[in-house]
Amino acid sequence: MTKGREGVGVVVKVNADQLVQVWAGTAGVKVDDQPIRWVIVAGGTADNLQTTLRVFRGDKRLAGSGFRGRSLEPGTVIHPWSGQSSGLPFFVMARVNPTVTDVVVTTDLGIDVRLDMSGTVDRFGLRFGATDLPEGHRPRAITAIVDGETSETAKLHEPTAPG
Repeated sequence: MTKGREGVGVVVKVNADQLVQVWAGTAGVKVDDQPIRWVIVAGGTADNLQTTLRVFRGDKRLAGSGFRGRSLEPGTVIHPWSGQSSGLPFFVMARVNPTVTDVVVTTDLGIDVRLDMSGTVDRFGLRFGATDLPEGHRPRAITAIVDGETSETAKLHEPTAPG
């Protein structure tokens, strides 16, 4: 196991074999006329939770990336991530408090895209979700909604398009 510094606490790397699937879905795009699917895996503790999005065409893994740290920062209900790999659309992923009923990404071109959300995953006490964005759209903000009301909005890191 590898130890390192992240934020103010010491984190321990979560090995890939410790990650479990918490949610999966299908992207709205195809690559080489084949559907793309995504899988969210997670592992670790509330203070050091690794969450990774893996993207596949058939059985071939095309991409995988994610983040780790506290499951949720104090006073927040959402911990988002966004990224893109060459030849694929932007993906947005989040882990949220179970009270969150909906999660919406607003793109740079002004459309709203809902994340496909899991139910509460008991092992982590969280819900997980992801979506791909339409071609040409980049993530700008993400909003967590609780019972129809905006609970929290965060600016998304705007990843640099691969090239």
